[in-house]
Amino acid sequence: MYMRVLSTIAALTMTATVALAGQRSNPPWYPSLQAFEHYDSGRSHVFAEAKFGGSFNGPNRVYLAPSSMGAYPSGYNTSYLNPKAAFIQGDSYGDVPNSIGPFVAKFDPITLKPIWYRQLVNTMETGEWDYPGAMAIENNGFIYVVSGYRVFKVNPANGTVVKTLKLPTLVHMRDNYPDTPPHYDPKLTEDAVNTSYNGINALPDGTIVVKSLYRVAGCPTNGPSALLECQDAQDVPRSVLVSVDPNAMRIIDKITLPAPAGARPTITRYRGVDYVYLLENTSDAVR
Repeated sequence: MYMRVLSTIAALTMTATVALAGQRSNPPWYPSLQAFEHYDSGRSHVFAEAKFGGSFNGPNRVYLAPSSMGAYPSGYNTSYLNPKAAFIQGDSYGDVPNSIGPFVAKFDPITLKPIWYRQLVNTMETGEWDYPGAMAIENNGFIYVVSGYRVFKVNPANGTVVKTLKLPTLVHMRDNYPDTPPHYDPKLTEDAVNTSYNGINALPDGTIVVKSLYRVAGCPTNGPSALLECQDAQDVPRSVLVSVDPNAMRIIDKITLPAPAGARPTITRYRGVDYVYLLENTSDAVR
């Protein structure tokens, strides 16, 4: 499977213009300490913007500066615009006490006090599966949060949600579990409360790539515990891979994968084409 370049990132703000100088080394991510789990879209875990100020030969002293109790419930990952502008996304571990659904907040990197705090969804009210998505900043300067079946585009200056995009939640439910090979009902079923797009990645042009994960229908368990504790946890639909225009916040394309895919997408460019790679433990590799 491949995705062609269909959209172009535009410099929308002064912050974005400044960022463009460093985008060539790691497109489409903002040149700072992020993005989530991978730093680059190939998920190399090599943070080129990080600098170690300690000693490689002698002892180092590490200071722990905790935030105030309950300030950032089940905080998940952080991103930075610069050393003075840090952001955290969290409240997506629904199996952790006091987690009520995804938030994004700007905090002071020195005091760890919140500067602004934006609750994106209250899953206690909606009954949706509260499961970790991710947050990252693209080189247009905007924050993108993926949680549940939504993508949020957030203004880092004040936490305003610029736009919210709902992702596909109509699925083909499995109808022969636990028999193999799996078979899926041709009729589409609405499964929004059990749908989570777990993670965020992007093509060099900024196109966001997300992939769905599912909780067993009828299971009330929240957070990652649902994947282990729900009865018949593998009785779920096939995953859906979606590409999103980050500027217009619209779906470019979507494809239903051959099987449920637990791993997050990895992206690389090969001979001029951007490929998305996914791993699933009972299917052949898919490109």
